[in-house]
Amino acid sequence: MALGVSPINEDGFATDNSSFLFCEEVVRHTKNFKELLDLKKRKAKQIAFVNMDSVLVDFQTGIDKISEEDILKYKDDIDEIPGIFSLMEPYDGAI
Repeated sequence: MALGVSPINEDGFATDNSSFLFCEEVVRHTKNFKELLDLKKRKAKQIAFVNMDSVLVDFQTGIDKISEEDILKYKDDIDEIPGIFSLMEPYDGAI
């Protein structure tokens, strides 16, 4: 399971509270007002990290494009294959 992505039951509802805990943590970090003021002073932008595998993109489409050699090499850590996330196709309406 990825951080912030709750497993769902067959009705489509979350079976745990990991998504809630992830959102709570994101809110806690974004409330750091001093950091926000510093970013504005430097005219810098905040960075939002989004877990995109199987949320915005179809993870399997990336796996399908990987060589057999890399699948064997990274069999226990497929998400560590260099460039795998750039190979994934977005779900309809995700972009």
